[in-house]
Amino acid sequence: MGSSPTFEPRPVPLDRLPNGVLRVAGTRIGLDLVIGAYKAGQTPEQIVEAYDSLRLADVYALIAYYLDHT
Repeated sequence: MGSSPTFEPRPVPLDRLPNGVLRVAGTRIGLDLVIGAYKAGQTPEQIVEAYDSLRLADVYALIAYYLDHT
């Protein structure tokens, strides 16, 4: 009998600047830019295509964070 894989929650990839602005960790891209693109109808895949410093998993995590907090 095999054991089931264990999945750990991944932290939301955000950095908060001293002025309160939230940026995608490791980038200069603001959370507002990602969410604005999402609200304008872009898919996570299209957002990653437009901003090559983003990872697809991170964009999905950011959108989930936004949806959980609105």
